[in-house]
Amino acid sequence: MNIIIVSLIIYSIIATVVSIIFCKKMIYWKKIGVRGLLGGYGSFVQSSQLPDLKKEALSLELGYNLIKLVDKENNNVLLQRIKETRNNTSIPKIRIIDNMQLDKNEFKLSSFGEVLDSGIVTEDVAADKIIQSIQNHGKNII
Repeated sequence: MNIIIVSLIIYSIIATVVSIIFCKKMIYWKKIGVRGLLGGYGSFVQSSQLPDLKKEALSLELGYNLIKLVDKENNNVLLQRIKETRNNTSIPKIRIIDNMQLDKNEFKLSSFGEVLDSGIVTEDVAADKIIQSIQNHGKNII
């Protein structure tokens, strides 16, 4: 009889600990989004965690294949071109965001949440096309 009571007490303690851990995990999963458990590159981010693009004078969203244009390992090709363009004109700061919902070679240039230009480009002309788009549309932003 004592063995049964001790077993039930141990079982209830274990069940309580497991439920507490599970509840904490569920709260965490709700906070980050269940797909965020994948982690790493391209993990899911809830819209509440994204920057509010309606507050940005200029934002540039890039598909995952175009991210290497702003990567330090690839000499920041696009960042250098944007810096040169901004130094020579009155274009405001540009927030650059990787957007996994875009096509892999797609970009989207927006101002205060309104899309100014977008397109699908090949890697070899992507920087030129994006800079041209920034020059055409960015000078009208105050």
